[in-house]
Amino acid sequence: MLKVAITGNIGTGKTTVARIFESLGVPIFYSDFQAKLLYKDEKIKRIITTQFGENILNGSGEIDFGLLSKMIFSDSKNLEIINNIIHPLVFERFDKWAGLHSTAKYVILESAIIFESPVEYLFDKIITVCSTYEICEERTVNRDKISKDEFESKYKSQLNQNFKIDHSDFIINNDGRSSLIEQVTEIHSKLYLV
Repeated sequence: MLKVAITGNIGTGKTTVARIFESLGVPIFYSDFQAKLLYKDEKIKRIITTQFGENILNGSGEIDFGLLSKMIFSDSKNLEIINNIIHPLVFERFDKWAGLHSTAKYVILESAIIFESPVEYLFDKIITVCSTYEICEERTVNRDKISKDEFESKYKSQLNQNFKIDHSDFIINNDGRSSLIEQVTEIHSKLYLV
């Protein structure tokens, strides 16, 4: 079984691409969803409040993601702290999950931070989804209801898109003009031949 990663900067459409692979029967591990589950774990909440203070919790005793987002994307040290808490646990969950799908030809982990973590060595193949800055900005601002400044802060916290392209096995161009389905099915066929 191959372990494949789908990555790309914020707003490139990684999840959309992952869903197309999923429609072809490929098991997909969504990192953001798994991370959100971890934030609900009492042990993790204690670790985070130790690092960021009790005010990181909202009135319901849950992590205030709006506040946390502002803290981590305005200060690279805070981003590194939260990444060091959450990401090893996400990848640990992925390993266990992948073991449950050992009969699949390949499985996919979808994550924006494969190269930032860095965990690219854990994967047999890496797919990078790319798009223009303007398209990523428009998608993210509309989807997440954030300002252009907040988007820029998040975008700048990730590695340059060209670096990801240069270090990936496959590239999917999500510019709104190229067919995602055609690009995905072509890669899907190639992965079955590996």
